[in-house]
Order: sequence, then structure tokens, then C-alpha cells
Amino acid sequence: MTNYKVHLKSTGPIAFGAFINTPKKRGENDHEFEKAQWRERCNVKGGDGPDKDNIIIQPFALKNMLDSAAARLLMRTGKGQKTFKAIFETGVRVMKGIVLPFTRETVKGE
Repeated sequence: MTNYKVHLKSTGPIAFGAFINTPKKRGENDHEFEKAQWRERCNVKGGDGPDKDNIIIQPFALKNMLDSAAARLLMRTGKGQKTFKAIFETGVRVMKGIVLPFTRETVKGE
């Protein structure tokens, strides 16, 4: 197995999908609820250590991003019409998530 270290640069906002445990207030519509509780959707690292409350981009989210990018690039591998899509889907594994320098309380929305 070969390990690679990459540097990623964001070109747009990220959307998290963690479950929101907070119940809706009486009479609150979906838009109002989402506006008030969106920070709860951020995935948090957890565990021990100084960064336990920091937001994390999960490894499976990074894997899906890489697979999607490989499929959209349509770059050829040099072996006929094959693209890198299949190679990335079957041969790339993301071992760790990215811990961001933000917590739910400090992250800024759009």
C-alpha cells in the first residue's frame, strides 16, 4: 500500500448532514428551524484532546469527494478509453478525516 499526503483547497462551501437532536419549537417552520439549528449539523471530532470539539470532515465524505472528482474529470489512464473513476473507486482509501480549526460555536455560516 502506498500512502499519499495531499493538500486540498476549497472552491465552495461545505454542507454537513449530521442528525439534529433538538426538537422543533411549537409553530416553527422548517426554514426557521434550520436557520436556528444549522450548527448542529456539523460533525464534531469527539474523543479526548484539545481539538475534541472541533468540526471534522469525515473520511467517507472525503472519499466520496475524490470519487466524484475522478468521475467528472474524464482523464484517461493511458489504457484505451479507461478513466481514473474505477481506479479511485476501488483503489483509494481515506484513512483519517480533516479536523478543521473551528468549533460549532465559532464556525461562520453563509
